[in-house]
Amino acid sequence: MDASLSIGTNSIPSTSSPRSAPWRRLASRVRMADPGSRQREGHPMSVVKLFAVGLPIALGVVMIGAGAVNFVGPRSVRESFVRWGYPAGFHRVTGGLEVVAGLLLLVPATWWAGAIGSSVILLAAAATLIRCREWSHLPGAVVLIAAAVGTLAIHG
Repeated sequence: MDASLSIGTNSIPSTSSPRSAPWRRLASRVRMADPGSRQREGHPMSVVKLFAVGLPIALGVVMIGAGAVNFVGPRSVRESFVRWGYPAGFHRVTGGLEVVAGLLLLVPATWWAGAIGSSVILLAAAATLIRCREWSHLPGAVVLIAAAVGTLAIHG
């Protein structure tokens, strides 16, 4: 009788049992045949996969946060939009679009629409900053554009 079946012992068969050896060899062959399954113990997700999953989520959260600020429109935001030549209340349009793009990034079925929308919004923001010569805000916009384009490149 197999020791793992006796009363009062662990019900999981021992890996050192002669009966489990063929299964271990088969599992090892399956893992070797699939290069994507080769992961170090203790690392359930590869860095590339973590980055591919995390980038759209991070960009989505940033877009939602920035959109909420633009939509609410504190005085500094309203003054900036007027200084940039946009009509009063345009900050709400921009904020709403940013929130929608951010939400789309968080849903796996619509991440691509959110990434494209974010790219367009961020390119327009960068163009505005360049046109108005507000160089201090440009690096942040460039980083976010890179994140949006990177999301498309990774998943595209």
